[in-house]
Amino acid sequence: MLFRSNLPLGRTPKSLIQDLGQIEQTLQSPVTDPDLELLSRLLPLGDRDPRRRRLNEQLSAALRDRAGSDRLGTAWPWSQAEEFSVVDFVVMHGPGGTSRQAEWLTIDDIGALVEEYPARDPLDLLKQVKVTLHAGDGEGDLVSPAIPLLKWIAYETRDHDKLYFFHDGRWFAMDGDYGKHVRRETERILSQPSNLTMIPWQDGWDEERYNKETAKADNRILLLDRRKIHTDFHRYGIEACDLLGPDDEFIHVKKLRGSDDASHLFSQALVSVSALILDGQARIKFAERVTRHSSGTRSAPELPRHVVLAIAGRGTLTADSLFTFSQVTLVRLVQHLESQGVTVRVVT
Repeated sequence: MLFRSNLPLGRTPKSLIQDLGQIEQTLQSPVTDPDLELLSRLLPLGDRDPRRRRLNEQLSAALRDRAGSDRLGTAWPWSQAEEFSVVDFVVMHGPGGTSRQAEWLTIDDIGALVEEYPARDPLDLLKQVKVTLHAGDGEGDLVSPAIPLLKWIAYETRDHDKLYFFHDGRWFAMDGDYGKHVRRETERILSQPSNLTMIPWQDGWDEERYNKETAKADNRILLLDRRKIHTDFHRYGIEACDLLGPDDEFIHVKKLRGSDDASHLFSQALVSVSALILDGQARIKFAERVTRHSSGTRSAPELPRHVVLAIAGRGTLTADSLFTFSQVTLVRLVQHLESQGVTVRVVT
């Protein structure tokens, strides 16, 4: 069998052996970049992988009986990460030209669609149903191509002592040691104390009401919820944060209906901080907004340095209450932001 490499290898026996030794040492070294480490620990299952049939059967059963699975939800497709911060609502385009509009796709929305077509295989049905993303009021501006609804499903299961998860329309197998590492890191992150104390979430409150009541209860906290920043690069706008804390904490608030909502919150924080670090126009407009809405009593930090993820609806958040994929998203978020000099705290 012929092997072709683009690496320049030594042309003498001695130099070739040295080069091969260096390659072996590199392959055995730990991966220091968190994104590359994740890719190295996840094995995508190919179309012909015999495990896919059994896993697909498990996923189909879970979609038909949502009450029987606590590891089924929705997640933002990787391919649409750029549109995350601009979307105001989504539209599901079903069979026969039917369509439904929702602020966010929930697993109950998808389950209801599956129930309408009991004779159809759920996975085939969700491949055919498409989702479009929209920004603005009314019909809104279309900001995405049509995305198969199947790409919004998040599901995980164990089979023969190995963890598999379905995300973005694909099956992945996770390295067992990496799963343990992610869990340990998640527990460490969730245990980090925060100097910020949030008010209790009252029954009947939505996120908008909670943010208003929080700012009303503590005049050191500035309300910024639903006020987007528009720039040349982010023409549909981004939310810098829901609240700006007394020590310039960028506070992102979410009431979790399920573990899958956590990934939504983590992604929101990542988009926000990345935009403010990389987009100078966003920083200028954010500073203007802070000055205006605080009536000149506050000035914005030059760069985000503290992020607080304020979570309600699930009691004390633990690693057990999060999808493994949500744990991975949280760990990657913290690793990325800490590398930028940004601290992250989670409060419940």
